[in-house]
Amino acid sequence: MNLHVPSPAEITARRARLMGSGRVVNLAVKPKEQQPKRPDSPADAHVKAYREFMAKVAECPSASSYVRMRCKMSDLPHAKIVDPKIRAYPVVVARRQLIREVKARYPQMSSVRIGWLFGGLHHSAVLDAFKGEAPRWQGIPADKVEEIKRLRSKGLTYPQIAEAAGVNRTTVQKYLNPGLRERENLRRRERAKR
Repeated sequence: MNLHVPSPAEITARRARLMGSGRVVNLAVKPKEQQPKRPDSPADAHVKAYREFMAKVAECPSASSYVRMRCKMSDLPHAKIVDPKIRAYPVVVARRQLIREVKARYPQMSSVRIGWLFGGLHHSAVLDAFKGEAPRWQGIPADKVEEIKRLRSKGLTYPQIAEAAGVNRTTVQKYLNPGLRERENLRRRERAKR
């Protein structure tokens, strides 16, 4: 079976026959004047904000290069920090701190993507690292404890002391009767055994 491949001249001739001979320009109609440039509107503010954001991103190193840079600054090598199998305490502490730094520096980055930066760490481990940044409750100030004891010596009840001192009733119990919670837990355990 012989297939005929048309030459470029044949293709041009077919096109002219089927589509007409080029474009017809009406010279009687004036071309449209160029419209004046419209002034910047508030709707363009998002475009400007996006361009500013992209300029900042361009200045900022990528997340992976930031992790490498921070690893160079610390005593631990990058290979240890990003290996999720290494669970030595100093490595885990440094890894969790670095995860928090990456999230603070790149807030738009998801926990899954941060996990990929750290060698495929599961996103729940990344979220767990975020929990460590909240300060632990250290108790109430010493002057507040003295106020609670002073109010108790005046004969006020626990709820009255809690309201006057601005703390919870269980906090008042904890500082006025420190062994109470342990005794209650012991009683509960013994009841559960029966």
